[in-house]
Amino acid sequence: MQEFMTALIECSVTMSVLVLVFIAATPWLSKRYSAKWLYYIWLVLVIGLIIPFRFHPDTALIQMNDGPAYIQQMIPGNPGNIVDPTITTNKLTQELSTISWYQIGTFLWIVGFLAFMIYHGLRHFRFLKMVSRWSEQPDQQMSETLQKIKTEMKITTPVKLYICSCISSPMMIGFVRPAILLPWTDFSEDELSFILKHELIHYKRKDLWFKSLVLFATAVHWFNPVIYIMAKAIASQCEISCDAEVVNKTDIGTRQQYSETIIGVIKNQSRMPTAFSTNFYGGIRGMKKRIFSIMDTSKKRAGALILCLVVLSTLGTGASFANNHAGAGAYSTNTPTFAQEQEKLNRQPKEDTAKKYAIYEKYGLTYDKQTDSFYYDGKLVRYFSDKLAADGTYNSFTRTNGVVDLKAVRNTDYELTGITPVSQEIFDKHTESIKNAQMSNKQGAAQENSSVKKISAASSAEEHNGNDTGDIVNGPTNASSEGDPNYVDTSLNAYLNYGVSYDKTNKQWLFDNKPIHYLNDGDNATFVDNRNHATKNGVSLKVIRKANGEIDKLVKIFD
Repeated sequence: MQEFMTALIECSVTMSVLVLVFIAATPWLSKRYSAKWLYYIWLVLVIGLIIPFRFHPDTALIQMNDGPAYIQQMIPGNPGNIVDPTITTNKLTQELSTISWYQIGTFLWIVGFLAFMIYHGLRHFRFLKMVSRWSEQPDQQMSETLQKIKTEMKITTPVKLYICSCISSPMMIGFVRPAILLPWTDFSEDELSFILKHELIHYKRKDLWFKSLVLFATAVHWFNPVIYIMAKAIASQCEISCDAEVVNKTDIGTRQQYSETIIGVIKNQSRMPTAFSTNFYGGIRGMKKRIFSIMDTSKKRAGALILCLVVLSTLGTGASFANNHAGAGAYSTNTPTFAQEQEKLNRQPKEDTAKKYAIYEKYGLTYDKQTDSFYYDGKLVRYFSDKLAADGTYNSFTRTNGVVDLKAVRNTDYELTGITPVSQEIFDKHTESIKNAQMSNKQGAAQENSSVKKISAASSAEEHNGNDTGDIVNGPTNASSEGDPNYVDTSLNAYLNYGVSYDKTNKQWLFDNKPIHYLNDGDNATFVDNRNHATKNGVSLKVIRKANGEIDKLVKIFD
């Protein structure tokens, strides 16, 4: 839903600019191009508003993965680079922080959309009931006039005609069973002919369907005032283009007579009773424009060129935000932003973690997905270890803000029989062994760099074989000792030959002497340092690999 809301906002902003430009250009365009073409150009803009998703040109440059299936956050300042997303002093604050802007925005948008559609639906239903109650059959002469005009226009579908006392101007309703409604007014034979032809042109062009699309687009973008301006402009252009077809190939006298008919009808017009109808729209303000258009006998050009420009502009609105997506370089294509990485950190691993540790629930160990925390007898768990098999495969995790340390109890056949607390001494030995192993790995960084591909492959294979913990970190997953299960190397040693260095004093990974905030190596590794100095001053990197899988270079993906 986040993608939809983002696309909707982008579409609403960019299409509003196109709409305003087209409205501003319409007076100039109407002098050169036919009203019918200008009317159908609006259809392109309406469809562009209804379908918010756009092609972003930058996606065609370099296709990049959304990131590894299991993304891990590293906190260099934490012993053992242990993930700790649960550091908080207020559980309610943490739960509220999980409600993001797009969730609130989606809720408000749905409420507004439904309210808009229900309002117009009820309004139309109420109007149909009034028409059904107050409508009467026309006299014979009116029916014959309608049939004559239908024959001239080659319309074979039945179109009913009613005299309705609850309306003030002629209109057409009905998508499946069309009906023309006339007010209780004594129209002359010529006026009646003009009015009926006007409404039948609406029917023949399927203007009711067009108006429904406009209404739906307005509902989708109910929060955007520009769309309401657009709806009025389309309604006005609809009537102008219909007028143009009524007086097409007629002399100046006929045009003047039709103008007088329009004036006579509009002066009695009240507010449009339903959005799902056609009528003599415009009021006094639109009269001058309509009369000038009716009396204009100059030959107008087709607007195919303008139509093509509008189509291209509509399709190209995605480029407006594509450049922002691209950031500082082309390699940023489709690369997750820090906010997206954070969301995956908070969401993606939790389902897997809940499934993996479900077997321990009957022994008192429970997992809270909302806070990504483990509890035992109501207390927050700091350390848990379970040796699954004789080959040294473990389930384990460490949470620095916990207060209880546990290990699983298994029989000689490695069947789970219970959970028991462990002493502070065992926990201290566990963390100390991690620190010692890390120092050993850092000292052997040069040897490790000579076999980057091999290490990455081994890491991936070992992770998938089950040597993963509740806090998986990309890299080699060799345990430093049996008492130190599932130790993983969280450093970026594999990239030392490509511009990456480690500041031992500040415990900070660097690239071009700047802190590394984010590094993405596809399915091999994802590194995130969200400490303040790395977030504000750090760089974000993408690892580019050759066809054979070897590292080619590291590139900045955004500042």
